[in-house]
Amino acid sequence: MHNDKYRLLIVMRWPVGGIRTFCKYVYNYFDPDKYSFTIMAPDTYETKELMNDLYKFNPSFIPITRKNEELDKFFKIRVPVHLIYKEKFDLIYSHGISAGLLSAIPAYLLKISHIMTIHETLTTGPSKNLSDRFRKILFSLTLPLINIIHHVSYDARKNILDNIPVLKYFPKKHIVIQNGINVQQFVKAEAVDFGKQLNLPDNRFLIGFFGRFMPEKGFKYLVEAIEILSKKKDLLKEPVVLAYGWGAFIREEQEIIKKKKLDNYFRFMPFTSNVASSLKGLDVVAVPSLREAFGLIAAEALTAGVPVIGTNCIGLKEVLQDTPATVVPPGDSVALSDSLMQEMYNPSKEKAINFANTASKRFDVFKQAERLEAEIIKLI
Repeated sequence: MHNDKYRLLIVMRWPVGGIRTFCKYVYNYFDPDKYSFTIMAPDTYETKELMNDLYKFNPSFIPITRKNEELDKFFKIRVPVHLIYKEKFDLIYSHGISAGLLSAIPAYLLKISHIMTIHETLTTGPSKNLSDRFRKILFSLTLPLINIIHHVSYDARKNILDNIPVLKYFPKKHIVIQNGINVQQFVKAEAVDFGKQLNLPDNRFLIGFFGRFMPEKGFKYLVEAIEILSKKKDLLKEPVVLAYGWGAFIREEQEIIKKKKLDNYFRFMPFTSNVASSLKGLDVVAVPSLREAFGLIAAEALTAGVPVIGTNCIGLKEVLQDTPATVVPPGDSVALSDSLMQEMYNPSKEKAINFANTASKRFDVFKQAERLEAEIIKLI
C-alpha cells in the first residue's frame, strides 16, 4: 500500500452504458481515504463524465492510445505497460472482456492482482467465422490468468461458461454478485415534465428506451411494435418513444424509422446524467433485449416505481422475476405491441409504485459494493 491508500488501476475499453453506471454506483461506496483510483480508458466524453462521477477520489487518467482512428479493432489498441509498472498499482480492475484481455498479461507478468467484471454476454453456438473462433481461443488462453472473474448475474455466468468451457476448470475464480443501484436516487427523484419540455400532446403515452443501439438491445422490435400501433385506429393515447440511446447503429435505426414514416412517434433524447427523473416522467419503460448480462435499466425503473415491459431473455428475466413487470418473448414485436397497448388502456402504475419499496431493498448497491470490496481486499 502506498501513501496509506490502496492504488487501483481501473481499465475500460468502452466506458459507456452499464460499465459507467456500475463504476458510478459501486466505487462511490468505497472510502476515498482508503483508495486511490487511476482510470485507463479512451479519451472520450463518457470517460470525462465518469471522472466527474468519481470526483471525490480525484482520479488520475491514463489514455488508452490507438494506432489509428478505428477504436473498434481490438489489436489496434495499445496499453502503456511501462506506466502500469512505473505506478506500482496494488490491483488492476478491468471492466468488460476486452479490457480483461488487455490487462491480463501485463497483470500476470508484473504480478499484480487482477479482477474483471464481465458486463456483456457472448453469442451462444458454434463460431460462424475464423475471427470468432480465434477470439474464443484467445479468451480461453488469456482469461484463466485473471485472479477473480466477477459475473453480475447467474445467467451471465452460465453464458460465459457455456461459451468459454475452459473456465469451468477454474471454479474458484468465479464469483456472482448481482448488479445494484443507488436506490435513494431513484426513490427521491422528481419526475421530468416531458409534456412541457418537448411540447407533447396531452393524450401522449410515453415509452422509454435506454441503451446502445446494438442488435442485442432489440430496438428494432420496439420500432416494429410502434409501427403496429400506428396502424390501429382510435387509439386511446398517442404513443411516443423517448430513446435515450447512443452510438453503434443509431443512424441506421433513425433511417429505418424515417423510411417507415414513424418520425412522429420517436424522440431521440440527448445524454442525461439524471436518469431517475427521466424514468419517473414516463408511462412505461420498454426493455426489448435479446440478451443481457443483468438488465440494469429494468432494476432502475422498478425502483423508481415505473411500469416495465421486458423480455424473458437471459440476464433480464433474472431481474424481472417476481416483479409486477410484463414479460414478453424476445424478438416478438407483436407481443410487445399488445403489451404496450394493454399498459396504455389498463395502466399498472399503482402496482409499480407499490413494488418500489421491495425493489429498493432487492437492488440496493450497498450490499453488492460491500461484497465486492471484500473480494478486492482479499486479493490485495
